[in-house]
Amino acid sequence: MYKKVFLLFVLVCLTGCGISSNTIKKEVLKKDITCHVDDSNFILKLEDGQIVSYIDSVDGELGQETVDILNQEHLVGISDNDEALTIMNEALSDLDGYCE
Repeated sequence: MYKKVFLLFVLVCLTGCGISSNTIKKEVLKKDITCHVDDSNFILKLEDGQIVSYIDSVDGELGQETVDILNQEHLVGISDNDEALTIMNEALSDLDGYCE
C-alpha cells in the first residue's frame, strides 16, 4: 500500500511540478508617443517604458546611440509606458515642448 502511494506521489511530482519558467511569456507593452518642440515633431516608440526607436520628422529614424542616451538620461528603471510619457513631458517642458 505504501509503495503505491509513494509511487503515485513521485509520479505526480514529476509530471505536475515540472512547470518550466520558459513557458510563461510576458506581454511586451508598446506605445508610440508624438513629441513637439518648436516647429519640430518626433515620434518615440516605447516598449515597457523604454524608448526603442526615435523618428524625427526631418531626419527620419535616428540611431541606437540617441535612443540609448535618452533612456540613460531619463528612463533608468522605468518599465511603464505612461510613466515614460510623463517623464518625457517633464524633460521637454524646459524647451517649451510636450509629448502626447
